[in-house]
Amino acid sequence: MNELKQEKPKILSNIALRQLALQIERLETELQRARFLLAAIGAPNVKRVPTEHPHIERVEDICGGEPVIKGTRTPVRIIIQSVKLGETVAEIVEDLPHLTPAQVYDALSYYYDNIQEIEEYIVENEREYEDWQKKNNSLSQFK
Repeated sequence: MNELKQEKPKILSNIALRQLALQIERLETELQRARFLLAAIGAPNVKRVPTEHPHIERVEDICGGEPVIKGTRTPVRIIIQSVKLGETVAEIVEDLPHLTPAQVYDALSYYYDNIQEIEEYIVENEREYEDWQKKNNSLSQFK
């Protein structure tokens, strides 16, 4: 009778594991970027409204039509809130790798040209978040 030989599992070195982890991280970043781009261009009948800023647009089905970075679902207000929290442009691009520095700087420029509008979106978003929090906290009492 032929006995089946069991193969010993190959042990990967720490260096090989780190390289694999970095490769997976890069692929995940590319996948995220592709998903953002597909979501932004995926609906052919969506009304796109360009702005005076080359990297900023309004898309009726994305973030309720508030200004977003062109080709993404990233609202200008997110960039502004990040800057208000002390993040640099480099840190924002690191946190949101689908963005370029030019897009982030254009979002800042758009903000300074439209401060009141973006501040209203920030307040509205914070209010919606607070309402959501209250609702979910009250639901947790029933568990």
